[in-house]
Amino acid sequence: MIDKQTALEKAVRFPQAFRVLPLSDGKPTDRGTWAAYQIDEVCVLWIDTGHTESLKFLQYQLERNEVMHMAKELTVSETKTIQALLTQNFKAIKNVLPQHLTPERAARIAFSTISRSPLLARCTPASLINAVIERNRRSTRTIRPCAVQKHQKQYL
Repeated sequence: MIDKQTALEKAVRFPQAFRVLPLSDGKPTDRGTWAAYQIDEVCVLWIDTGHTESLKFLQYQLERNEVMHMAKELTVSETKTIQALLTQNFKAIKNVLPQHLTPERAARIAFSTISRSPLLARCTPASLINAVIERNRRSTRTIRPCAVQKHQKQYL
């Protein structure tokens, strides 16, 4: 969906490629191949599909729609795939965990993080598991505030 503000900006910046006209006016009379996109109840954005700027704009809109579609929640098969992937690599995840974190909890945290950011589920399985392992490995090296204060006192 093309928002009204974007349509107006394009029409002002590139009048030869974009026109915002009332619905009742019909197609522009200029030369070109014009496509109509209704913005609201009364306005239509006309785009000359042969113009370079309009092609860039349409490509951007298609990519944006694709990303928005991909960002929707996980499908049932993606959910099962992620759960199976975490189960298969349970041992590797367990080996890098700090003492205060159980492997089950780490797997639940990883799964809920992936569920909240569905684009992560579209990563390769290897990169996803490596990210989970690396995140858990780094959590063992947390800097505690008391350790930082103790270090600062030595050098004051």
